[in-house]
Amino acid sequence: MKIINIIYLIILVVFSSCEDYLEKVPNYSAYAEGYFDSEKAAQESRIGLYAKMWLRGHDSNDRPIYNRYLTDNRYTLDATTDQLYAQYDWGASKSIYQGIITPETGGLVSGFYKEAFSVIAAANDHIANVGAMSDDLFENMTKEAYLADARFLKAFYYFYLTELYGGVPLYKEKIANNDLDAYEIAKSSKAEIVEYILSELDIAINSLPEKSYDGFITKGAAQALKAKILLQNGQWQLAANAAEEVIKSGQFSLDPDYFNLFIKKGQANSNEIIFASEFQYPDVAHSLTRTLVHSSGGTPRQEFVDQYLMSDGLAVGVSSLESADYQNRDPRFYLSIYPENHDWYDAIGKLVKYEPTQTGWYIKKYFDRDITDDNSIHVGGSSEQSIIHLRYADVLLMYAEAKYELGQFDQTVYDQTIKLIRNRVGMANVNVDTMQDTDKFNLIKYERNIELAFEGHRRFDLLRWGELGETIVTLTDPLGVAIVWKDHFTLWPFTNSELNLNPNLVQNLGYN
Repeated sequence: MKIINIIYLIILVVFSSCEDYLEKVPNYSAYAEGYFDSEKAAQESRIGLYAKMWLRGHDSNDRPIYNRYLTDNRYTLDATTDQLYAQYDWGASKSIYQGIITPETGGLVSGFYKEAFSVIAAANDHIANVGAMSDDLFENMTKEAYLADARFLKAFYYFYLTELYGGVPLYKEKIANNDLDAYEIAKSSKAEIVEYILSELDIAINSLPEKSYDGFITKGAAQALKAKILLQNGQWQLAANAAEEVIKSGQFSLDPDYFNLFIKKGQANSNEIIFASEFQYPDVAHSLTRTLVHSSGGTPRQEFVDQYLMSDGLAVGVSSLESADYQNRDPRFYLSIYPENHDWYDAIGKLVKYEPTQTGWYIKKYFDRDITDDNSIHVGGSSEQSIIHLRYADVLLMYAEAKYELGQFDQTVYDQTIKLIRNRVGMANVNVDTMQDTDKFNLIKYERNIELAFEGHRRFDLLRWGELGETIVTLTDPLGVAIVWKDHFTLWPFTNSELNLNPNLVQNLGYN
């Protein structure tokens, strides 16, 4: 994964030509008229899109406004489920799972909406500017190749919007400044948006390169996202086909080291990463390690810890292996979490101290032991590992689930997917041909829960399976706070400020 060049290009563009975006109708205001007259301009505009994933713009005092909920704060979505407990309510994730969801909740509820449309508007701006350029200006890549990243990012963010809010306004093209008529539109249905973003991905796929990930969107990334969207919307055969295209491409493979996949040194040459947000300390950095490890921003729930099987693949109490003190668990247990009384040392042998946890557990995933207290972790915004959005293990599990829904999940499919994932960590395998359908599905659900823990996928998985509400009501709050669930909580509300800005936007049911 060759990302160093794109990192420095992002730094260059962010601090030179891509500033002062309006949140809803941004334009490349720093670009002078006539700027888009060379391929270099198209490349800089393309790089600016990646920067928009984590930097929305600057406020009136020139302080950065970050887009973080789909970068270093991906885990906060898992804190609205049975995986993590957010003891400081960062992103309002604690409020969300407790059932305190209103148009004024803020955090994730308002943040995802703003972030998504910030990037979508920039993508439309890029398509308008670069799309208007003459074809004969392009030598290194085709014009459509420069537009493919924008089409992908529109699909990526609209996918999150449709899962979190349902129908939303669909902006297919750039909106000129002060054009309120173009902005103030009613929301399109989720089905209409899904159809649109799938068509955008198909256009992108036709012009993207078929190669391993190097910091830019590839054909495999677009196909993987297409599979995820199709799976989430119950289009099983098409989802299986899209996932299979990624598998058959041969461009991606499981990383041999599960733990190193989530720290900087293990990511540089990993063929498992399909799409990620890139960082390079100190110029482009984030605070994930400090937030999760030192501040205990998200701590594993006991309900999640109890999901881990024994290393022979059997449940605790069924397996003959010794289970006291969490011995002999699925090897991913020891690579992802550790108990409160566990001593942890950094690269220079210094004992790392943490804030107390209210669940008794800490996240081990993402914690780079080569980083010391003195040089990084306690300093805000100091982590630099890539934040992974799509990886090959996810594609294998999507393929397995789609094949199950088609009634085709047999031992051959298992061996092509879950067996490879379990073999990586030394977890026992099973013979699925002897299993009932319900047990097959539970196996797939288990693998997604454990393999993709704390990566921001759990809420959408539970939504797809129709299990979000019934899962939330089984949780126990560590502080004894009552948990409330109402069916309309599956979708989040639009903020009152957004409704005031767009009078044609109708609030989601249950929030009026």
